[in-house]
Amino acid sequence: MKRRNVFVFALSLFASGCCCNPVTPGRIRREIKATGATATVNRLWARVGRSDWDLVIEQIAMGKPEWLALVPEIKPGTDAGATEDLILALSEALPKNTSGVLKLIGTDPILSYDQICKSPVMEGGTMDEVREYLASAQAALENLKDPSVEDRRMKCLAEIKKGMRRVK
Repeated sequence: MKRRNVFVFALSLFASGCCCNPVTPGRIRREIKATGATATVNRLWARVGRSDWDLVIEQIAMGKPEWLALVPEIKPGTDAGATEDLILALSEALPKNTSGVLKLIGTDPILSYDQICKSPVMEGGTMDEVREYLASAQAALENLKDPSVEDRRMKCLAEIKKGMRRVK
């Protein structure tokens, strides 16, 4: 009887999809190649409840290299809302993987300094949260020693400092 219950539970997990097809950069990359960026983003976005898109955005916001590498492939499939999510996630990732985020600036016209090198704190956020983020991003940029992104580092740092002056 116990064995049957385990089988039924496993079968229900399989049928619900919660243990299958995990969202991974490799799986998304293959889907983009097969169906295109727009269809992939639409599918990621469409799930009821917590969408797969939310999971993608969380991973990008953590600054994980394998997820940041996916941005140039997924960005062409985003619309206004998804693009805004992507920009905010990249801004959030800036202090965590500064070099990785800086390498993405300019890979698409919307992925610009004035979009990414600013506070991702949204409506309802406090000025203290904005200041905290800007200080964190500034410190990360000032401490970065990667010659391959030096010009980008300086331009982004200038944007962050503009933001700091605005919130003093």
